[in-house]
Amino acid sequence: MSQPKSELAYVEGLRELDDALAELPQALRRPVVLSALRRAAKPMIRDARLRAPRGTDPRRRGSRKQRRAGKSVAIGPGADSIKARAMRARSQYEATVAIGPDKKHWYMSFSEFGTSRQPPQRFLTAAFETHKVKAIETFGDALWQSISRKAARLARKAAAGKLGKRAERALRG
Repeated sequence: MSQPKSELAYVEGLRELDDALAELPQALRRPVVLSALRRAAKPMIRDARLRAPRGTDPRRRGSRKQRRAGKSVAIGPGADSIKARAMRARSQYEATVAIGPDKKHWYMSFSEFGTSRQPPQRFLTAAFETHKVKAIETFGDALWQSISRKAARLARKAAAGKLGKRAERALRG
């Protein structure tokens, strides 16, 4: 009998990826990793937007204060506000993106988690569960591409003598 396949993805070349990332200056690593994380999150975002509930009555969007002021119509559907946003890192060796609606669409959490009167309608969780394995593979590929693009760009700028101040500081220190 064969062993059951694990649900988690196995990514080859992580040690080499870490070594390549270490070759970049410290100040330039986080943007490279964040760009790869955002690219890996795109399928989840598309799926979550498709699964998210969309109300048709603009008068019922936003808070009571926003509805009284007439700003609820301008808020728009919460499904369109689902994006990947960079989060504050706890350490210099960490990068995080959060997928979800923006602050104006705080009420979308009621649909996701449910209330005492409404059952949960999982759109973010379902999108995550569907795409988590593929996101890991995409992240590895996207990180390789981001590192190679950044290294090539730095090499071109250094050869032309047109490095920016931030890149010069990063390469020196």
